[in-house]
Amino acid sequence: MSDLDPNADRLDVTRTTFGPGVVTEVRRTSIANNPAAVWAVGIIGAVTIAAVAFIMIDQNRAANDREATAAAAQSQSQATSDGAAAQQSAMAARQSADQSTAQAQQLTADRAAQDRAGAESAAASAARSADRADRAAAATPPSTETPPTPQ
Repeated sequence: MSDLDPNADRLDVTRTTFGPGVVTEVRRTSIANNPAAVWAVGIIGAVTIAAVAFIMIDQNRAANDREATAAAAQSQSQATSDGAAAQQSAMAARQSADQSTAQAQQLTADRAAQDRAGAESAAASAARSADRADRAAAATPPSTETPPTPQ
C-alpha cells in the first residue's frame, strides 16, 4: 500500500551488515492487503454502529415510557378528581331531593290540617245551627191551626 495507490503492494527493505563491510544482506518483504483484517474491521464497525443505534432507540423508548407513565398518572388523578366532584354533586342533588320531598310532605300535611280544621269548623257551625233550630222549635208553641185540606 502506498500513499498514492492503495492497491499497490508495499515493500519493506531491511539491510543488515555483518562485520566491517564484508557482507551485506538485503531483504525485501511484500506486505499485501489482508482481506480477513478488512472483514474484521468492517464487522466491528457495524456492531459499533448497531450498538449506538440501539442505545439511542432505547433512550428514546425510556423517555417515551416516562412520558406515558406521567400521562397515565395525570389521567388517573384527573379521573379521581372528576369522580370526587361527581360524587359531591350527586350527594348535593340527593340532599336537595330529600329536602324537596320533606317540604312537599310538610305542605301536604299543612293542607290536610287546614282542611281538617275547616271541616271541624263547618261541623261545629252546623251543630250550633242545628242546636239553635232545636231550641227555637222547642220554644215556639205548637200551632192550633189545622192545615187546609186539599180539595
